[in-house]
Amino acid sequence: MNKKLHLNENVVRISAFITMTIGLIGLIFQVPLLFYFLTIDFAIRGFFQKGFLISILSKRLVNQLKLRSKSVFAPPKFFAARIGFVFSITIVICMELNIIWLNWIVGVSLVFCAGLESFFSICIGCYIFDWIFAPLKNKLDWNNRK
Repeated sequence: MNKKLHLNENVVRISAFITMTIGLIGLIFQVPLLFYFLTIDFAIRGFFQKGFLISILSKRLVNQLKLRSKSVFAPPKFFAARIGFVFSITIVICMELNIIWLNWIVGVSLVFCAGLESFFSICIGCYIFDWIFAPLKNKLDWNNRK
């Protein structure tokens, strides 16, 4: 199995729980610094496909708890991290510009998506990835056959 194409689902779910917790605290207490951190973390995970602080902490927790490794396809997760980056940077901008209503809409959406991943292993970003890239790939494959 190619390690670059797969991640440990338990690490992903714990990372989502940590993200959800940071997001909730950041929203409730209106702390832009927490969303600056999430923006950096999502950027490193999504664009460079490397683990940053949340991933490192999650891996350590998985090892300490001796949770079994469960493989999950990585590209949709990297795409979801990019969406998290866009959400986080939007929240930062809204907080800095004092656009409270949009800050709350985007923030609650981020927390909700992280909660779905954490508690139910439902990745909204992964579904969006499948809706966009699977049809595009099929169309490209079909065009290459002609």
